Amino acid sequence: MQVFATDIDSQAIATARQGLYAASIAADIEPARLARFFTAEADGSAYRIHKTIRDMMVFSEQDVIKDPPFSRLDLISCRNLLIYMDGGLQKRLIPLFHYALNPGGFLFLGTSETVGEFGNLFATLDRKSKIYQRREDFHGMQRAAMERYIPPVIDTVLPQAAVKAALPRKLPLRELTEQTLLQQIAPAAALVNNHGDILYLHGRTGMYLEPSPGESRVSNILKMAREGLRHELTVALHKAEETKEIVCASGLRVKTNGNFTAVNLTIRPVAPLPASESESPLYLVILEEASSPDIAVSDNFLSGKEQSTDTEARIATLRKELRVKEEYLQAANEELETSNEELKSSNEEMQSVNEELQSANEELETSKEEMQSINEELATVNAELQTKVADLSRANNDMNNLLAGTGIGTVFVDHQLRILRFTPMITSIINLIPSDIGRPVGQIVSNLIGYDNIVADMQAVLDTLISKEVELQTRAGAWYTMRILPYRTIDNVIEGAVISFVNITERRRAEELLRQSEDKYRTILTNIQEGYFEVDLAGNFTFFNDSLCQLHGYSRQELMGMNNRQYTDKETAKRVFKAFNKVYKTGEPLKRFDWVVTRKDGTNRYVESSVSLLKDSSDKPIGFRGILRDVTEQKLIEEKLLFEEQRFRAFIEHSLDIIVIINREGIITYINPAVEKVLGYKVEERIGAKGFELVHPDDVKFLTDSFNTLLRDTNAPVIQGEMHLRHKDGSWRTLEAVGSNLVHDNVVEAIIVNYHDITERKKAEESLRESENRYRELSMIDDLTQLYNSRHFYAQLKKETERSNRHGQPLTLLLLDIDKFKNFNDTYGHVEGDHVLSKLGQMVKRCLREIDTAYRYGGEEFTIMLPMTTREEGIVTAKRIQTELKKEPFSPVPRQKVYMTMSIGLAQYKPKENIKTFIRRVDMLMYKGKKNGRNKICSDDGSVL
Repeated sequence: MQVFATDIDSQAIATARQGLYAASIAADIEPARLARFFTAEADGSAYRIHKTIRDMMVFSEQDVIKDPPFSRLDLISCRNLLIYMDGGLQKRLIPLFHYALNPGGFLFLGTSETVGEFGNLFATLDRKSKIYQRREDFHGMQRAAMERYIPPVIDTVLPQAAVKAALPRKLPLRELTEQTLLQQIAPAAALVNNHGDILYLHGRTGMYLEPSPGESRVSNILKMAREGLRHELTVALHKAEETKEIVCASGLRVKTNGNFTAVNLTIRPVAPLPASESESPLYLVILEEASSPDIAVSDNFLSGKEQSTDTEARIATLRKELRVKEEYLQAANEELETSNEELKSSNEEMQSVNEELQSANEELETSKEEMQSINEELATVNAELQTKVADLSRANNDMNNLLAGTGIGTVFVDHQLRILRFTPMITSIINLIPSDIGRPVGQIVSNLIGYDNIVADMQAVLDTLISKEVELQTRAGAWYTMRILPYRTIDNVIEGAVISFVNITERRRAEELLRQSEDKYRTILTNIQEGYFEVDLAGNFTFFNDSLCQLHGYSRQELMGMNNRQYTDKETAKRVFKAFNKVYKTGEPLKRFDWVVTRKDGTNRYVESSVSLLKDSSDKPIGFRGILRDVTEQKLIEEKLLFEEQRFRAFIEHSLDIIVIINREGIITYINPAVEKVLGYKVEERIGAKGFELVHPDDVKFLTDSFNTLLRDTNAPVIQGEMHLRHKDGSWRTLEAVGSNLVHDNVVEAIIVNYHDITERKKAEESLRESENRYRELSMIDDLTQLYNSRHFYAQLKKETERSNRHGQPLTLLLLDIDKFKNFNDTYGHVEGDHVLSKLGQMVKRCLREIDTAYRYGGEEFTIMLPMTTREEGIVTAKRIQTELKKEPFSPVPRQKVYMTMSIGLAQYKPKENIKTFIRRVDMLMYKGKKNGRNKICSDDGSVL
């Protein structure tokens, strides 16, 4: 597919070629379509059309009014252009569009535009959307529009004055016709050319002209003439063309509406039309009905019947017709001879033309071979061009990625300081957007502070070709080094300037930090109590502060150049030498080194020093530097504290409880060896771990709240509680925790927690509790049926009646008694009877809901408590139990089945009713069922089922 996009504006074409769209198109395009056809720019400010789509597009400058049109197109989209043109230009463009389209091609116009009077060239497909389809041009309207693009066959150069004289004012055909008709009585008339083609009609011509059968769109008067008019009209038109005079024929018999009418024919030559669209002469054909009645002939004459007319008039008419026929025949013969001569001449001309065409064909064959050769060369050049375009595209992509990836903001401008392109990073320094390309850089607002000379500096660089570098700061606080350089081509031609901004914020920050550091350390060295020193590789002092002089008891002049051997004993001097030598060889600083110095007054002081290697700018060792602090008093205190610490550590590390210290961040800084015995972890596994990671999820909130309370309040009391910690083997241990805070200088530094393992005690307590629950459960369960016993029945009935009274909910009670159970026991024994009771208990459970409860009331009697159940719903449950019991056969003796029945009493609890009264009512209803034949359900509503 190929798409041609044209515009008269070269700047618009240049912009279109970039294929760049604003980021706002994302709001109007579906995400899938956007991802398929567009690629977001690196800075996210715009979208670029995919290369596959861009390669289909050919952009070109074109003036649709003056330039030749394209051809063989399938679709033309020209929206909102015609509305800016007058009617004359529109009439010129529409036929051009018709020429450019393939047969059946489509034209897409703006909502306020139409094809106007050219409906015969375009069919309307969608009137609202202004979509049209090309029709065939039967009237040659397209040809007239294209004549100005077709060179003439013979180029004739006329003097300008002659051209002007030969071109008087051009009159419309309508005006010319009307001027001629004014000389007549305005009868029916037609303006035709020498071939009889009708150019204009006037008056009622239907009496004389009619469409030719079988033909459409016929506009030739000779073909449309009615019977009796055609031959005379042909002769008269031919005669008028030869004589250039008016030709008349009267009394013609023309068949109209079934009758013959006498018609007078007049053909009048019309003066040549200057600058006419057609060079052929024009003729005005005038048709009018004859006024004399003696010429009219009726249908009766045509049918051969005699008419009451004068015989002589009839003979005169026939003679006149005969004379006309003779004249027509004579004219036809002359025309035939003329045609023969013209045909001979035409034949000779055709032979000459044929020879010329053969010569032209040979030339075309030669031209074709040349064109094929040129085409092959063009194909080769095109292939090379495609390769270069691909290389250029790849290089352009590489450059774009390079510019975007360097992190350097860059702007390219031309000699007029107009922006040519820029990198994404520049947008944080200068407020640029893609549409700013082409604008002068001076019109763009920057974010720089205190710098307004960018235009002047650019111009100076272009004038002097000397680069310029300035350090600038943006409103956001970032620092940049701005460099302005001339833009040089490969041919060393200056085509503009390049402005780059390198971010030096970190360097400026480092320089500022270095300056502050120098000031800080200078102040520190002056004010610290520790002695700072620098010595050369031999150990001689080269620099030190006043505190070092005070520590040694020497003045600055005395101490300068001294060696450590001069104020230490031999053994200490050897230790110092070894320590400094180790620093020299390894390059690693010595963080702590204790030794003894002898002051000028002879007293000894314990000192602690840290030493590092001193190097020059080339990283070559030139000496040592270090800190020397007097730790004499600290040394004495440490010796005392060491003893106390050893005693305290021995107590903690032999404790059976876990003792842990957790810092403010919740990290364990100390834990005693008991952790291995209690939780299975070694001490080193827990040091540095999170203090709460072994805590059970259910206890984390309590521990977190307690931890925060102890951190927040220096006077917080000791917090105590039980929690579960995970053993290394994955099991959980129950510990009793006691926590308190460690306060120093009125600040909580850490939390101390003592964990005492109470797992075994908890297990014993749990076993005891389970045992108690088990014995309590056994006291409520019937061993035989595994149903609750009567003791639990009375307790639960009390709760249910209270709930029924409180909430007004229904409560129904069933009392079941196995019929003839004593006979069964006497017949089959108590073992089989117990088996029946056990199976009956299981069966009853299956018939109940989760909220219902069954009880063994005593012997073969069972009670069923139905909370939130009405009497009617209770009857449904009772029937379900009876039905299930009928399905349950018992086999006390092999190959013998016994089916049991039961009598059921049922009653609904009455509000505030006494429990004993309620039970008695149900019991009486059960016995009522037995009296009524057993296997009955007796309800307190009086029904027996």
